[in-house]
Amino acid sequence: MQSHTIESCESVKVSKKGSPLIFNKTDDKYWEILNEEVVQQAPELLKLHEEVKGFSEDSDIEIRRYEFVTFHQSFTYEDFVEGIKPNFNEGENDLTYKIEDGIFKKMCLKARKDPDQNYAIFIDEINRGNISQIFGELITLIEEDKREGEENELSVTLPYSKTKFSIPTNLYIIGTMNTADRSVEALDTALRRRFSFVEMPPKPDLIKTVGKTSDGFINEIDLVELLKVINIRIEKLVDKDHMIGHSYFLNINSLSALKKAFNNKIIPLLQEYFYGDFGKIGLVLGKGFIVDNQNELDEDIFAEYDEYDSSSLIERKVYRLKDVVKMNDDDFTLAINILLKK
Repeated sequence: MQSHTIESCESVKVSKKGSPLIFNKTDDKYWEILNEEVVQQAPELLKLHEEVKGFSEDSDIEIRRYEFVTFHQSFTYEDFVEGIKPNFNEGENDLTYKIEDGIFKKMCLKARKDPDQNYAIFIDEINRGNISQIFGELITLIEEDKREGEENELSVTLPYSKTKFSIPTNLYIIGTMNTADRSVEALDTALRRRFSFVEMPPKPDLIKTVGKTSDGFINEIDLVELLKVINIRIEKLVDKDHMIGHSYFLNINSLSALKKAFNNKIIPLLQEYFYGDFGKIGLVLGKGFIVDNQNELDEDIFAEYDEYDSSSLIERKVYRLKDVVKMNDDDFTLAINILLKK
């Protein structure tokens, strides 16, 4: 304020002053803003004053206190914490580089400025990234007792900005992963002991409450029972980690949608689980979805080769999956009832 006092103010002795000169300090040592000087030198302040005076809180504005990110093999420390990124300004020929904060560091800074609110970063497919490489030295700081203000608070010096860094207590790190993913088994031990693991098994009853059907039924097909039966069989043949989720059935609101779910999601997933073993797929889906493709095969299908007796292969049964999309409604409903043993 002193550098913006009027020239005639005798209470302020500052050699260097800059416009606008709109303040005055009285002999009683009270500061005042001079309206006439504001009008002449800084009219934009009047506009700002009117905007602030007329401010009213808008309850419809969403305040975002979270971020979402997906880990993958190419995701790095520089993306997550901080790194040197190229900077090319339009109209300039020179390429420059600057230190840029990553998504995690940005969330830490936001959470630190707002300690009364909780913040969160959601990491989808957390097991698909190189955890030790992405978190770097911060893998220690995420521990509960190493956070800011805690008993064993720690901070580190970041490698690029050379600044001290710690993690606030009001930032939650929530990672998600698919239990059927084989990479879960190789999950970094350091990550395992720093997180609390909560299993989220399929919840078939959600089909009735949040699904697109009013009661969980499509043409008298009980979707809740259907999911339960399929998962019981998968658990017996593989394990519980490979059971399919209720999300497969949440958006189903017609028999056509159920057909597409089987054709595009459920059947391909079973083929991956059982490596194309139609015997095990048949134990899950039933004979309504699998057909014998023998088609009167005889010796003429094989080329002549004296060193191998093909007679035993003639009797071998060949199976294939029915094209669910081409099945009419009655045939598909019958196949589902066979699956449910009705």
